[in-house]
Amino acid sequence: MGIKQDVEDSLKDYSITTIEGQPDEEALSKLKLELVEGLASIPTLNGGGGHGHIGMILSDADYTAISRNGALYEIFDNPGPYPENVDATDAVNRERQVAEHKGEVKEYEMQLGAMSWARKAIVGAVDECWLSEIKSPHVGFNHVTPFELLTHLESVGAQLDFIDVTELQAELFAPWDQVEAPTSMFERQDKIEKQLVKAGIPAQAELRLALARTWFKQSGEYDIALAKWDTLPAANRTLPAFRVMIQAEFAKRTKRDRQTAKGTGRGLANSITAEEEAEIQAMAMAEIVNAVTAQSNAQMEKMMQMFEKAMSAKQPGTTPNTTFTHPKCPHCHRRHPKPDDCWELEKNASKRPKNWKPVAERKKKQEETWRPGKVELNKLTKGFTYLVTSGLSPPPPKRPEPPPTANQHTSHQVDCGPKGVDCCINALLPPSLSKVSQKWVRRVDKWKERRKNRAEEEALLDSAATSSFVRSAQGLQLTGNSNKVVRAANGGLMQASSTALLGLTKLRTGAREALVVPELKPTALMSVSPLADNGYTTIFHPHNKGVTVHDAKSFELTFKSPPVLQGCRNEAGLWTVPITDDATISQSLNIDEAAMNVYELPSTKEVVRFLHAALGFPTKATLLTAVKHGNLVTFPGLTSENINKHFPESDETQKGHMRQSRQGVRSTKVIDEDAMLGFQPTPGVKKKDVYLRVFDAT
Repeated sequence: MGIKQDVEDSLKDYSITTIEGQPDEEALSKLKLELVEGLASIPTLNGGGGHGHIGMILSDADYTAISRNGALYEIFDNPGPYPENVDATDAVNRERQVAEHKGEVKEYEMQLGAMSWARKAIVGAVDECWLSEIKSPHVGFNHVTPFELLTHLESVGAQLDFIDVTELQAELFAPWDQVEAPTSMFERQDKIEKQLVKAGIPAQAELRLALARTWFKQSGEYDIALAKWDTLPAANRTLPAFRVMIQAEFAKRTKRDRQTAKGTGRGLANSITAEEEAEIQAMAMAEIVNAVTAQSNAQMEKMMQMFEKAMSAKQPGTTPNTTFTHPKCPHCHRRHPKPDDCWELEKNASKRPKNWKPVAERKKKQEETWRPGKVELNKLTKGFTYLVTSGLSPPPPKRPEPPPTANQHTSHQVDCGPKGVDCCINALLPPSLSKVSQKWVRRVDKWKERRKNRAEEEALLDSAATSSFVRSAQGLQLTGNSNKVVRAANGGLMQASSTALLGLTKLRTGAREALVVPELKPTALMSVSPLADNGYTTIFHPHNKGVTVHDAKSFELTFKSPPVLQGCRNEAGLWTVPITDDATISQSLNIDEAAMNVYELPSTKEVVRFLHAALGFPTKATLLTAVKHGNLVTFPGLTSENINKHFPESDETQKGHMRQSRQGVRSTKVIDEDAMLGFQPTPGVKKKDVYLRVFDAT
């Protein structure tokens, strides 16, 4: 096949998302990331190595910023079939030159393969009208590089005109529909705002905050959180802080709903699995540790002071053991015997270990460790007191505070003095997290990230779901966006983000279709309804023998006795059965849908035969060509597979497509005109006949 074709074939497994409509900046950025994923998988020494061929879609400045030693990525010229200036006198040098030329040829062909794949991927991802200006009537797009294609798309598609800016602003300030999760709403608004800022429209955080507060107030579900929000100082009422508060309140409500659903046993989509129980326990433990850490540290320090006082009281006249007690170093503020040997001094730089960091940097990192809204302590600890089993105890109840004085603010009941409101703001900020708390927070974040990016390997087979649902699209083939709203068993609504195909390649495409619902619990549900719609029979075996799915044409089902229970399928595609002996269920009709076929045939073979006759008995090649071009989409059953399998060899097709000429049209046989006219002469009477014969006398 060749190196170039092998490289192209190896990159075909990388999927490229199709850009619908105008290629905006977000879509082009996603396209670049998908191209980088494929191009980086082809090894090369070009551009310093380590990044594959991603340099062909990046500018020189962008690539040198990430390459080793600032190396440039080069587009090679064809090295030719033979090396130039071969040394004919030195055999060793000649072999080296030939080997180097072979390496150049291989590198050139690998670059051609990667460039061809990237070019085809870009052209196939966008509508060709956006590339018509640079398309050649002779060579198409083969004369331009992938970087030039992306640059052209950015110049004609990524720029926003007045209409685009107006639409983005309308979408940015569109009212919240109370179905979309607050996190998704804020992230969507952030993306829109970034595009507007690049177009020269300044960010409007105050307006977004005012609108968001109005929307959540109208929903009536965040009144408690909004009441707390109104009590905060004006300096703290910012859009980032509002997002943190609303997202925390939404998470608390969602967790409460899940626990309620689990307690009542309603719905598979809302039941809490063992993994989710572990997640809740880990989060609760982190929150309890955060809540207890500050108080535990204060209590430990107070106990140590009491212990030292008790020891000094029991042993009067004795001095504490100062064997390992040294004065504080003026440079690092730590205790060690020789301050002149402190690593903070430049003269001792050679003695510093590899992982050493100065005190200022460590102190700065410690101050930046706490992030507002990362873990809120007192909101999620209720209901998890059973987790306090490892020596941790809940904080003791607070004593009643005295009434505030003239110089005291009611927010934290301390004497502010000249500091005023700044003191109140600092008092409202939670303390920095300890190392133990930071460790638990990191563990929870990593666990969530791994779970988010993990491809689903199994699903619950559900006969009460109208479609198949997955929570994550990782490892699945995305087929488009979706705006469908999914109703759970408890009446809650979940927004689907996209459609995808399950990785079950043995099933037909219709049976593999699924909706991606990020809020779904559990991680995946596979519906029986699409399986039935695509010709599969699902058998639930008794006890622990599992379940099997069969093609309806691969077996025959026989019964030894009548069924003990029989139901029907309703208009939603779900199955209903009677729950009393006297009740009967009839097949319901969906009046919103109708079948417009005027025929009813028993098998696919008869369908193909009937439609073949209705189309005038065309040839097999004509039918396949029409199906390929999408001209027979309104003829159910006429697919390429059915035509190849059931095409009828009819006499009408042969008679209507004969290519031989009629016989006798241009005959060379002498025609007796009298015979054609029907004249038949009567025989005469015999008379005297003369017979002649010639002899050769010589």
